[in-house]
Amino acid sequence: MITSIDPNAKIFIWSDMFDPYQFNLDNFFAVNGSINGSYKGLSDDITVVNWNFGPNYKASLQFFENNGNPQILAGYYDGSCMPIDQWLDSARPAVRVDGVMYTTWKGDYSNLEEFAMQAWGDNNTINASYKPTSVIEQKL
Repeated sequence: MITSIDPNAKIFIWSDMFDPYQFNLDNFFAVNGSINGSYKGLSDDITVVNWNFGPNYKASLQFFENNGNPQILAGYYDGSCMPIDQWLDSARPAVRVDGVMYTTWKGDYSNLEEFAMQAWGDNNTINASYKPTSVIEQKL
C-alpha cells in the first residue's frame, strides 16, 4: 500500500509483532488468533526498529538479520539508561544495524546525552547508511 503511493518510500516497522523471541505470537495483545510467522511478509527492504532488549535479545537480532532486514535499535523507554553500548556490541559484526533511536513515550530527554555517549563511545559521529529526506523536501 505504501509503495503504491511512493515506490521509493522507506518503510520502518516495530519489531514486536514479528519477533518470536519477544512475545507469544499466538496470544499477542488483542489479536484474534496467531500472528506466528508474520515475519514471512517482511521483505528485505523493510527496516526493523528492534526494541527487544529482553532475555532473548541476541536471538532477536540474529532472527531479523537472517531474514535480511536492516535494523535500528530502539532503546531507553523512560527508565534508567539502558546499556545501548552492550546491545550494539552484541550485534557487531554479524548483524546489520543502521542506527539507534532514543525512545521515550513520556517526552523524557533527561538521559539522552548519556544514551548518546554509550552509543557513540569515543567516536562523536555515527556512520549510517540511511540518509533521511523529509517529505517536505521531496515535494519542493
